[in-house]
Amino acid sequence: MATHAEGDSYTRTNPPPTKTIPMDDNNPNYNNKTTDGIMDIRDENLASIEIAVQSIILVVAIISNSFVFAALCCQRRFRPTSRMYLFMLHLSVADLLVAFLSLLPQLIWDVTFRFQGSDILCRVVKYLQVMVLYLSTYILVMMAVDRCRAVCWSITGHWNSLRAAKLMIVGAWVLAFLAAIPQAIIFGKMEIRPGVHDCWAHFEQPWGEKAYVTWFVLSIFIIPLIVIAASYGFICYTLWIYDEEHGRSGDVIALRAVGNGTGGGDTVTDSCRLYSRRVAGVSNPNPISEAKVKTLKLTFLVVVCFFVCWSPFCITQLVLTFNPPSPDAQIGSVEVILLLLASLNSCTNPWIYVAFSGSLLNQLRMCLGLGLTRPKDIASIGDEEPQPQQQQPTNKLPSTKSEMV
Repeated sequence: MATHAEGDSYTRTNPPPTKTIPMDDNNPNYNNKTTDGIMDIRDENLASIEIAVQSIILVVAIISNSFVFAALCCQRRFRPTSRMYLFMLHLSVADLLVAFLSLLPQLIWDVTFRFQGSDILCRVVKYLQVMVLYLSTYILVMMAVDRCRAVCWSITGHWNSLRAAKLMIVGAWVLAFLAAIPQAIIFGKMEIRPGVHDCWAHFEQPWGEKAYVTWFVLSIFIIPLIVIAASYGFICYTLWIYDEEHGRSGDVIALRAVGNGTGGGDTVTDSCRLYSRRVAGVSNPNPISEAKVKTLKLTFLVVVCFFVCWSPFCITQLVLTFNPPSPDAQIGSVEVILLLLASLNSCTNPWIYVAFSGSLLNQLRMCLGLGLTRPKDIASIGDEEPQPQQQQPTNKLPSTKSEMV
């Protein structure tokens, strides 16, 4: 069983949006290639839209991730490397690899219509296209797990070392290399019809295609989403428990007013309990610093973009696999556009970084020679704890004796 993995989907194995028709068809909207009396054509209007969209995504992904990568490299020269910045650096590298090893070959493939290269090149291209997608996804997963460890271990007094983050990043790379191996085995350069060769997927059993696409969706979307959701769920639960135990417990102040009572000089003692939320950095520094909260917001937004970009891709992939179009039918323009959204995720991450990090924005502006735009954030994203501000002396309670209970 040999089926085609269309360029606009990195693993889809359904027939491409082409038709095989007699040679006398002269439709100007189709690109005609004649082979042994048979025309191999495609919808040029749809192909033009696809090429234009991918070109825009490619340019934006390269420029934005290159700027963020340069800013992060400059950042490392002026401040200690934190775990969060390390994850951001590797995610920028992964997104750049998506642009150069996945989007660019795909764009060339769409321009040439049929894959132009040897069998080995076909397998290498298909392997790298999926490997970098796995890498970007698994680094996002490791970021979520690291944020969970940072928040929850911070509360219990433990410390997450930079070495642990490096091991998690190495694990993401190893998993990405391993998960993409089936791609190089399934795909190869073969003759799809007399005189027409392309990079196609081959399955020995009819159920092989469905099994592989299901595995791909599980490994790159469903399982990572479950891990990420569990990490953020545990973070929210831990913060809620911490707020319940510490947020409403305040300083108990007993006020005793001493004076002449009406009952023959007896002392009258009145006491009251005053509750106030503790202020971080004053009496009991909050282990969940503003920097960590800001980091959580950034990571959560990155994950939301991941879900929005990947869910249409995976759903369309499954629909086309389990309910494939007829051999003479073309894949609609809506399906093609949905299959492009996964690549859009590589463009959103760097802009989120810049929006959440004033210090990173300043580094980016300095790299571009634009100068600083605002003072450095005290609570920048990362793991550096902000220094507690010096507290001004407060006035003591007049003519009363206060006790901390």
